[in-house]
Amino acid sequence: MRESPARCGRLGRSVNQSLSTGIVPVDWRLANIFPLHKKGPRDLAEKPISLKSVCSKIFEHIVYSGISKHLENNHILAPHQHGFRPGFSCETQLVLAIDDWARTLDRGHETDIAIFDFSKAFDSVPHHRLITKLDYYGIRGNTHQWITFISFRQKSVCPN
Repeated sequence: MRESPARCGRLGRSVNQSLSTGIVPVDWRLANIFPLHKKGPRDLAEKPISLKSVCSKIFEHIVYSGISKHLENNHILAPHQHGFRPGFSCETQLVLAIDDWARTLDRGHETDIAIFDFSKAFDSVPHHRLITKLDYYGIRGNTHQWITFISFRQKSVCPN
């Protein structure tokens, strides 16, 4: 279903206004949390999902793209950082790790490996610390203010 040009124009104006002022509309900061049932008894929801407005998702992607470009252009990310980068993935990280281990073993050295699962790491990051880091790396002004607004999203839990 295509959006009407008038509706797209209003969205564009809203996005531009939000970015230029650093103020996030209230409805973009709302998230409805729904329990998701996968298996087992129906009264046991295993994984909550968060539903946000389409406008919020679009704009978050725009801000994410801008921040990613800033980090890449200013060589802020370490070369071994593979998560959330274009052209990098868990698979590319694994290929490099296996190559390093093989080279070490080929040279006759021993290799010890410690594996950590950081899949939910972002869920436990103190948001104020993340906001401080963004400022340190040059993410300032209205973009910084916008991220501060969005990081304190209002959540409501909705029943099944």
